[in-house]
Amino acid sequence: MVRVGYGQVDTLAGWMAHEYFDLEPLQRDDFSRRFERLHAWHRREQLPEYARFLAEAKIRAQRGMAADGVSALDAMKTATATPSPALERIIEANTLLSGIGFESAG
Repeated sequence: MVRVGYGQVDTLAGWMAHEYFDLEPLQRDDFSRRFERLHAWHRREQLPEYARFLAEAKIRAQRGMAADGVSALDAMKTATATPSPALERIIEANTLLSGIGFESAG
């Protein structure tokens, strides 16, 4: 479903731009050409980054995010005399969330 939707976003963007801006035919054509270039760039450059990020997030979630959080806290403790309260709260939240499985998600 996402693939189909993403593949049609250029058409949808054109419709939305026309409704929002009341474009003349030449402006509409110019918008379409420019948006097609932007969309092609996004597909080529950004989507692979999203895919890598999501794959890494899945692996981290499966192995337990708490381990990463503890490692981050240990690294910060060696870098500074005392970790900031903000970092401590992040680690605490990370530990809490790592106990929630995918089954709990809607």
